[in-house]
Amino acid sequence: MKKRFTRETDVVARTGGEEFIVLLFDVSKANALKLANRLVGDLRLLAIPHEASPQSGVVSVSAGVASFTPIKDNSPDELIRKADEALYEAKAAGRDQVSISPDSRA
Repeated sequence: MKKRFTRETDVVARTGGEEFIVLLFDVSKANALKLANRLVGDLRLLAIPHEASPQSGVVSVSAGVASFTPIKDNSPDELIRKADEALYEAKAAGRDQVSISPDSRA
């Protein structure tokens, strides 16, 4: 992921065992969605074996995309909550895909 998101303002960090966050500043919703889909596709093409995976046997990524324009009344916690909801929507829909927060539609 650090090879994909290389701008000085891009932030890639592990937030849990298998979960990461990517913070992108000055990126439109449409471009954020495009970048997330490209990440999913790039990993799919690598076909890294994952014998412990009951889904497909290869490493995959599910992504949740959320965005907002910073204003006084919104918070980073709200952005993370929306991205997390979208992530679980992608997982529930079969994994290895991207979902975007309903109020972040591109």
